[in-house]
Amino acid sequence: MKIKAGTGELLGMGNIVILGWGSLIWDPTEKWGKTVKKTWHDDGPYLPLEFSRVSGKRNGALTLVIDPRNGKQCRTKYVYSRRVNLDTAVMDLARREKCSVDNIGYVDLDFGFSFARRQDVVNRIRSWAERRHFGAVIWTDLPPSIRGNFNVEAGLRYIQSLDTEARIEALQYVFAAPDSINTPFRQRVIEECGLKQK
Repeated sequence: MKIKAGTGELLGMGNIVILGWGSLIWDPTEKWGKTVKKTWHDDGPYLPLEFSRVSGKRNGALTLVIDPRNGKQCRTKYVYSRRVNLDTAVMDLARREKCSVDNIGYVDLDFGFSFARRQDVVNRIRSWAERRHFGAVIWTDLPPSIRGNFNVEAGLRYIQSLDTEARIEALQYVFAAPDSINTPFRQRVIEECGLKQK
Protein backbone atom coordinates (compact mmCIF):
# COMPACT_ATOMS: atom_id res chain seq x y z
CA MET A 1 0.00 0.00 0.00
CA LYS A 2 1.25 3.43 -0.87
CA ILE A 3 2.28 5.85 1.84
CA LYS A 4 1.10 9.41 1.43
CA ALA A 5 2.14 12.23 3.74
CA GLY A 6 0.26 15.49 3.57
CA THR A 7 -2.76 16.44 1.50
CA GLY A 8 -3.61 19.01 -1.14
CA GLU A 9 -2.59 19.89 -4.65
CA LEU A 10 0.95 19.19 -5.81
CA LEU A 11 2.44 22.59 -6.46
CA GLY A 12 6.22 22.24 -6.40
CA MET A 13 7.56 25.43 -7.92
CA GLY A 14 10.46 24.20 -10.00
CA ASN A 15 13.74 22.32 -9.68
CA ILE A 16 11.82 19.10 -10.27
CA VAL A 17 14.00 16.12 -11.13
CA ILE A 18 13.10 12.67 -12.43
CA LEU A 19 15.06 9.60 -11.38
CA GLY A 20 15.95 6.98 -13.97
CA TRP A 21 17.70 3.63 -14.17
CA GLY A 22 16.13 1.88 -17.15
CA SER A 23 14.72 2.64 -20.58
CA LEU A 24 13.68 6.12 -19.49
CA ILE A 25 17.35 7.02 -20.01
CA TRP A 26 18.12 5.39 -23.35
CA ASP A 27 14.68 5.06 -24.94
CA PRO A 28 12.63 8.19 -24.23
CA THR A 29 9.53 8.79 -26.32
CA GLU A 30 9.64 11.95 -28.41
CA LYS A 31 6.72 13.51 -26.54
CA TRP A 32 8.12 12.77 -23.07
CA GLY A 33 11.61 13.82 -24.17
CA LYS A 34 10.33 17.33 -24.80
CA THR A 35 9.22 17.64 -21.17
CA VAL A 36 12.73 17.14 -19.73
CA LYS A 37 16.16 18.63 -20.27
CA LYS A 38 18.58 16.55 -22.33
CA THR A 39 21.37 15.83 -19.87
CA TRP A 40 21.15 12.90 -17.47
CA HIS A 41 23.28 13.31 -14.34
CA ASP A 42 25.11 10.31 -12.89
CA ASP A 43 24.95 11.06 -9.16
CA GLY A 44 21.41 10.02 -8.31
CA PRO A 45 20.55 8.21 -5.06
CA TYR A 46 21.42 4.57 -4.51
CA LEU A 47 18.28 2.39 -4.71
CA PRO A 48 17.73 -1.40 -4.51
CA LEU A 49 17.18 -2.39 -8.15
CA GLU A 50 16.74 -5.67 -9.98
CA PHE A 51 15.30 -6.99 -13.25
CA SER A 52 12.32 -8.49 -11.43
CA ARG A 53 9.31 -7.19 -13.34
CA VAL A 54 7.84 -8.77 -16.46
CA SER A 55 7.05 -5.92 -18.82
CA GLY A 56 3.72 -5.87 -20.60
CA LYS A 57 4.96 -3.29 -23.08
CA ARG A 58 8.38 -4.78 -23.91
CA ASN A 59 7.44 -8.19 -25.23
CA GLY A 60 7.73 -9.78 -21.79
CA ALA A 61 11.26 -8.57 -21.05
CA LEU A 62 12.43 -8.46 -17.44
CA THR A 63 12.70 -4.79 -16.55
CA LEU A 64 14.32 -2.87 -13.72
CA VAL A 65 12.27 -1.87 -10.71
CA ILE A 66 12.85 -0.90 -7.10
CA ASP A 67 12.96 -4.27 -5.34
CA PRO A 68 14.00 -4.10 -1.66
CA ARG A 69 13.84 -7.90 -1.30
CA ASN A 70 15.96 -8.94 -4.29
CA GLY A 71 17.59 -5.72 -5.45
CA LYS A 72 21.18 -4.55 -5.21
CA GLN A 73 21.98 -0.97 -4.24
CA CYS A 74 22.74 0.76 -7.54
CA ARG A 75 23.46 4.39 -8.34
CA THR A 76 20.62 5.97 -10.29
CA LYS A 77 20.60 8.91 -12.69
CA TYR A 78 18.42 12.01 -12.78
CA VAL A 79 17.26 14.59 -15.27
CA TYR A 80 15.65 17.99 -14.77
CA SER A 81 12.00 18.39 -15.74
CA ARG A 82 10.99 21.40 -17.81
CA ARG A 83 7.81 21.60 -15.76
CA VAL A 84 7.30 23.92 -12.80
CA ASN A 85 4.17 22.10 -11.59
CA LEU A 86 4.76 18.77 -9.89
CA ASP A 87 1.33 17.42 -10.77
CA THR A 88 2.06 17.96 -14.47
CA ALA A 89 5.49 16.33 -14.20
CA VAL A 90 3.93 13.29 -12.51
CA MET A 91 1.36 12.97 -15.32
CA ASP A 92 4.11 13.31 -17.95
CA LEU A 93 6.00 10.39 -16.44
CA ALA A 94 2.86 8.26 -16.02
CA ARG A 95 2.01 8.75 -19.69
CA ARG A 96 5.51 7.81 -20.75
CA GLU A 97 5.49 4.70 -18.56
CA LYS A 98 1.93 3.79 -19.64
CA CYS A 99 0.85 3.45 -16.02
CA SER A 100 -1.45 5.24 -13.60
CA VAL A 101 -0.22 8.13 -11.47
CA ASP A 102 -0.54 5.74 -8.51
CA ASN A 103 2.62 4.08 -9.85
CA ILE A 104 4.64 7.29 -9.81
CA GLY A 105 6.43 8.05 -6.55
CA TYR A 106 7.32 11.57 -5.50
CA VAL A 107 8.85 13.63 -2.75
CA ASP A 108 7.80 17.29 -2.66
CA LEU A 109 10.37 19.09 -0.52
CA ASP A 110 8.70 22.48 -0.97
CA PHE A 111 5.48 21.37 0.74
CA GLY A 112 6.51 18.22 2.59
CA PHE A 113 4.32 15.74 0.69
CA SER A 114 5.41 12.28 -0.40
CA PHE A 115 3.85 9.33 -2.17
CA ALA A 116 5.51 5.94 -2.63
CA ARG A 117 5.23 2.24 -1.95
CA ARG A 118 7.84 2.25 0.80
CA GLN A 119 8.73 4.82 3.41
CA ASP A 120 12.40 3.78 3.48
CA VAL A 121 12.68 4.63 -0.22
CA VAL A 122 11.01 8.00 0.42
CA ASN A 123 13.42 8.73 3.26
CA ARG A 124 16.49 7.89 1.20
CA ILE A 125 15.37 9.99 -1.77
CA ARG A 126 14.34 12.91 0.46
CA SER A 127 17.72 12.93 2.20
CA TRP A 128 19.53 12.89 -1.15
CA ALA A 129 17.30 15.66 -2.57
CA GLU A 130 17.66 17.89 0.49
CA ARG A 131 21.44 17.92 0.11
CA ARG A 132 21.02 19.15 -3.45
CA HIS A 133 18.26 21.67 -2.69
CA PHE A 134 15.80 20.18 -5.18
CA GLY A 135 12.16 21.21 -4.99
CA ALA A 136 10.78 17.78 -5.84
CA VAL A 137 11.78 14.33 -7.09
CA ILE A 138 9.64 11.84 -9.01
CA TRP A 139 10.29 8.27 -10.10
CA THR A 140 8.59 5.20 -11.57
CA ASP A 141 7.30 3.16 -8.64
CA LEU A 142 6.05 -0.02 -10.32
CA PRO A 143 6.30 -3.11 -8.11
CA PRO A 144 8.21 -6.30 -8.94
CA SER A 145 5.96 -8.85 -10.61
CA ILE A 146 8.32 -11.73 -9.82
CA ARG A 147 8.27 -11.41 -6.06
CA GLY A 148 9.82 -13.51 -3.31
CA ASN A 149 10.73 -16.39 -5.62
CA PHE A 150 12.88 -14.25 -7.93
CA ASN A 151 16.51 -15.26 -8.22
CA VAL A 152 19.16 -15.22 -10.92
CA GLU A 153 18.48 -18.78 -12.05
CA ALA A 154 14.74 -18.19 -12.26
CA GLY A 155 15.36 -15.05 -14.30
CA LEU A 156 17.62 -16.91 -16.71
CA ARG A 157 15.08 -19.71 -17.12
CA TYR A 158 12.40 -17.14 -17.83
CA ILE A 159 14.44 -15.44 -20.56
CA GLN A 160 15.30 -18.82 -22.10
CA SER A 161 11.59 -19.66 -22.22
CA LEU A 162 10.82 -16.67 -24.47
CA ASP A 163 10.60 -16.98 -28.23
CA THR A 164 13.57 -15.72 -30.23
CA GLU A 165 12.26 -12.20 -30.88
CA ALA A 166 11.21 -11.67 -27.26
CA ARG A 167 14.49 -13.12 -25.96
CA ILE A 168 16.51 -10.71 -28.11
CA GLU A 169 14.48 -7.76 -26.81
CA ALA A 170 14.90 -8.97 -23.24
CA LEU A 171 18.68 -9.25 -23.60
CA GLN A 172 18.92 -5.86 -25.30
CA TYR A 173 17.16 -4.30 -22.31
CA VAL A 174 19.67 -5.88 -19.90
CA PHE A 175 22.67 -4.78 -21.99
CA ALA A 176 21.34 -1.22 -22.44
CA ALA A 177 21.18 -0.51 -18.70
CA PRO A 178 23.68 2.10 -17.42
CA ASP A 179 27.06 0.90 -16.18
CA SER A 180 26.01 1.59 -12.58
CA ILE A 181 23.26 -1.05 -12.76
CA ASN A 182 25.47 -3.94 -11.75
CA THR A 183 22.90 -6.34 -10.31
CA PRO A 184 23.59 -10.07 -9.85
CA PHE A 185 21.14 -10.88 -12.66
CA ARG A 186 22.81 -8.50 -15.10
CA GLN A 187 26.27 -9.81 -14.21
CA ARG A 188 25.13 -13.37 -14.86
CA VAL A 189 23.46 -12.55 -18.18
CA ILE A 190 26.63 -10.83 -19.37
CA GLU A 191 28.72 -13.83 -18.28
CA GLU A 192 26.37 -16.30 -19.97
CA CYS A 193 26.60 -14.32 -23.20
CA GLY A 194 30.39 -14.27 -23.02
CA LEU A 195 30.58 -10.50 -22.78
CA LYS A 196 32.48 -8.13 -20.50
CA GLN A 197 30.80 -5.55 -18.29
CA LYS A 198 30.82 -2.16 -20.04
